[in-house]
Amino acid sequence: KSSSSPQYSAVMQLAEEVAEGYLNIGSIEDGTSTVKFEVGADGQIQSVNKVYIEQRDLLERYSILTFYRITQNSSSDSWTKSMNWGQKDVGICDGWFGITCGNVILGSDVKAVKSITLDGNSLEGFLPEELAYLYSLEILHLDDNELQGGVPKSLGQLKALKSIDLSKNKL
Repeated sequence: KSSSSPQYSAVMQLAEEVAEGYLNIGSIEDGTSTVKFEVGADGQIQSVNKVYIEQRDLLERYSILTFYRITQNSSSDSWTKSMNWGQKDVGICDGWFGITCGNVILGSDVKAVKSITLDGNSLEGFLPEELAYLYSLEILHLDDNELQGGVPKSLGQLKALKSIDLSKNKL
């Protein structure tokens, strides 16, 4: 989908509203497919069906924005560097600090998050289950932060994940 199409804009706006906690249930149609989802009281998606490649942007944006919201100090933007994070006019793959993207399928122009590298960036809070929606994630380096809690079991579902570094946290 073109990032300038009305459908794409509506989907991105909906993803941001879900990530910010404004919506709890929804259905998105883009003319070719539908994503239906429900968000529980804990802010995590409880169910998703019919996820197609067209909705990859929606799930990735939701996952990344949820991660951003949960790993900040609630009273301030505590990250050391957060260039373009949460900017509605900047795509995740268009310059968000610490994010690297690549082609989903060789020869296609469909991009997906391949790497999140935010070591020593003053992240706080916990790792959300939503990171499991980053199906193409290969590298997750979040070492030397203030993350706490446990490592979500759902990260084990990331078949593309090759490298993970969560050292020097409170996990």
